[in-house]
Amino acid sequence: MWASGIGDDLSNKPKDLTEEQYEDWRSCLLRGYERLCPRDKNLAVVLYEVDVKASARFHTSKWLSSPISENVNGSMAIIFGYGGDEETGLKGYRLLGAQLEAIEKDFDGTIDVELIDITETLPARTYVFD
Repeated sequence: MWASGIGDDLSNKPKDLTEEQYEDWRSCLLRGYERLCPRDKNLAVVLYEVDVKASARFHTSKWLSSPISENVNGSMAIIFGYGGDEETGLKGYRLLGAQLEAIEKDFDGTIDVELIDITETLPARTYVFD
């Protein structure tokens, strides 16, 4: 899967951006995608279900065991929400996805993945002090 057609439909352009600003944003986004996953590769993704407002962060074992300097690839990340709260997985919970790494298009192996953390969004509370 590669992010093709991003921003091609100018009817979805935010009204507060000029066409030039939108094109600058779009080209920056596409350059980021290209660094994250070159066009000749696919992006490996972990799909997971959550029953609360939460998100998870995963890394491959290969990434975790590599030197720190090799792990720095910029600040771009892709967060997948498959249809928002409507899309559900096998157990009926909200389905989300997290990027792993670029892989060859004909990849037919396994990728060791480790769950790093889970972030849960808690409902807001209001405290009144007299």
